[in-house]
Amino acid sequence: MGAYTTRVLQLFDRLDADRSGEISVGDQRKGQTEAEKAVTADLIRHLVTAADANKDGRVSTNELLAYIERAAVGKRVDEMPAYLTATADAVFGLMDTDKSGKVDKAEFEQYLKAHNLNVGAEFSQLDRDGDGSLTKADLRTAMLHFLASPDPAPEQWLLALFTS
Repeated sequence: MGAYTTRVLQLFDRLDADRSGEISVGDQRKGQTEAEKAVTADLIRHLVTAADANKDGRVSTNELLAYIERAAVGKRVDEMPAYLTATADAVFGLMDTDKSGKVDKAEFEQYLKAHNLNVGAEFSQLDRDGDGSLTKADLRTAMLHFLASPDPAPEQWLLALFTS
């Protein structure tokens, strides 16, 4: 397994709301908006369907790590499972409060601050072309890097979704 393992385990921890040691469709985070709950529920439903190797309706850390290894490591953004692209797009929609189709730094900061997270330098890391705004493509790339890159990757933008 690669260096991304720590990030995937952080995601697992955030998704395992009931602290059972497994992710299941019953895991519901408290303190999320209705839109955040919908994104989280959809992500969990797809992860359970895709990663549940023994078909018990739950995903262990080992199952999730093995699945990410197959589904994301060494892949291009256009090869990511559609539900991961949809999750990145949904987070983009939560950030894009003016519905302009781009997320500027103020919107990004507002999103992170609403989840009590430090803004830091993450915006500039996500803004791949340096134009001062984020696009869905930027977050799709960030999703793949979060899940599969051996290098450091921005994470607050995604983990904020699961921060109550």
